Amino acid sequence: MALDKLSVLIKQVKFFRDMNDLSRSDMRDLASHFKFEFKRGMDYVMHIGDYGDKFYIVLRGVLSV
Repeated sequence: MALDKLSVLIKQVKFFRDMNDLSRSDMRDLASHFKFEFKRGMDYVMHIGDYGDKFYIVLRGVLSV
């Protein structure tokens, strides 16, 4: 996905939308560090006790905690 499109998606997430001081260039830079992960139904993202080293944004589907 092109960085411009990804940066637009990121800006729709409330966490990033509230960061009003991020320029378009900052958003593109941030987007360049994102990686896509595709999961199937009932796949685990993480387990209890796992070290949290990722920030997930769910583009489609449902995630249960």
